[in-house]
Amino acid sequence: IQPVAVNRVGQSYQLIAGERRWRATKMAGFETIPAIVHEIDSVQELMELSLIENIQRDDLNPIEEAEGYSDLVTTCLLTQEEIAQKVGRDRSTVANTLRLLKLPREIQDRLRERALSMGHARALISLKPDDCVELGRRCVQEGMTVRELEQIVKRLAAGEEDSDRGNGGRGKPSPQRRGRNDPLTDSYEEKLRHRFATAVGIHRSAKKGRVEIEFYDDDDLERILELLLADDY
Repeated sequence: IQPVAVNRVGQSYQLIAGERRWRATKMAGFETIPAIVHEIDSVQELMELSLIENIQRDDLNPIEEAEGYSDLVTTCLLTQEEIAQKVGRDRSTVANTLRLLKLPREIQDRLRERALSMGHARALISLKPDDCVELGRRCVQEGMTVRELEQIVKRLAAGEEDSDRGNGGRGKPSPQRRGRNDPLTDSYEEKLRHRFATAVGIHRSAKKGRVEIEFYDDDDLERILELLLADDY
């Protein structure tokens, strides 16, 4: 279905990507196999191409994809922008995927198993490690949708999660928080969280307000600024 990638070395070929496909064809008795042939002398370029070929496979789980991007950063010294160009993704997609490696190991394992999706991970990533693991377990046990998980994360951020525990995460808001935001503001917050893939809060007072957008490191800040200033680039 997808040709392997090889590098021509003299009269022979060096496999770059597709070892499992190659082994499967040998077991099936094939004498030939479709291949994309490269002629590359640089070890650095070979390593880069091998990683990129593997990242672009359709069967990767989100953590495998994140590890591939991380290898390109640490081994090939590529920037997130360079990675995005080479794999045909948006820079924000690369940055958000790399952030998955900051999740607790248990949550990463659930992503490897596909018990949790990328959407679940985006909702969990803004939480503290202990809260992330606890809520991740609940998400798997209760079969939560991404939408349900986002609502619980929102209540946790608003200080209402204590009233939810023991009630399947669907308890009523605490009295001091009830009515804090109107539905329109809640809707804006949700749209902004999806837009920036991070925690966002809209805070109002009688005469003014503020919008808070969380970031986790310099790369994350750069990613958010690129989204905010997209029209200026």
